[in-house]
Amino acid sequence: MDRVAVVPVHRSDAYYVAIQDMGRRVRERRKALGLTQEDLAERTGLSRNQIQNVENGRSGRWDPDTGRPRSANARFDTVFALAEALGLTFTIGEVSAPES
Repeated sequence: MDRVAVVPVHRSDAYYVAIQDMGRRVRERRKALGLTQEDLAERTGLSRNQIQNVENGRSGRWDPDTGRPRSANARFDTVFALAEALGLTFTIGEVSAPES
């Protein structure tokens, strides 16, 4: 059996800022529409817990080293389901590869 090396992912400060900003915008829009997390869950097919995790920038998993929730890593299908239900648009910044 082949072994696969697991390399820890080091995320930049911009990643954390973007995750927190997205969660804040989802919460603000949900509340502006007068929706509860349960209402939004019904509209999207997501669980209330998933919505809560996105709004709070958490993944729902715990870091064994710190005992605290890990930062979010919402899947694109989750983000797009929320955006569609809330009438939001999320834009991904320009992506480029370094020149070799």
